Amino acid sequence: MGLKGGDIRQLVVQGKELTPAAEADFEFSPSGIEVEGRVGGNGKSYGIGKRKPAYLKTSVLGDSESGVLEYLQEIEDTGNAVPASFTLASGDTYGGSLRVVGALAQKKDGSIDLEMQGDRLEKI
Repeated sequence: MGLKGGDIRQLVVQGKELTPAAEADFEFSPSGIEVEGRVGGNGKSYGIGKRKPAYLKTSVLGDSESGVLEYLQEIEDTGNAVPASFTLASGDTYGGSLRVVGALAQKKDGSIDLEMQGDRLEKI
């Protein structure tokens, strides 16, 4: 299964519902195997499979009163994967254990870019 995108209706990270930023891009990819085809010295072709992590990227709203940035920073500081789930506009819900990765910073419009990775995202 490849890269998917679309409007996100709900995002829950470790039990806390986060508000997606208006007009925010959203993309995710479930885990899987990425196969690279090669040709050997004898002329035969073969494939090398590499596991690729599941990930999601989006922007969420957060202001100083909501504490969203601090909440996500605490999760990132532990380095541990936490339960995360999201529901797309289609009604499909995906979930898995993901770690917060990348730099967390609040932009002028109050949104926070969020990137999470993990072993697996599955349709619930």
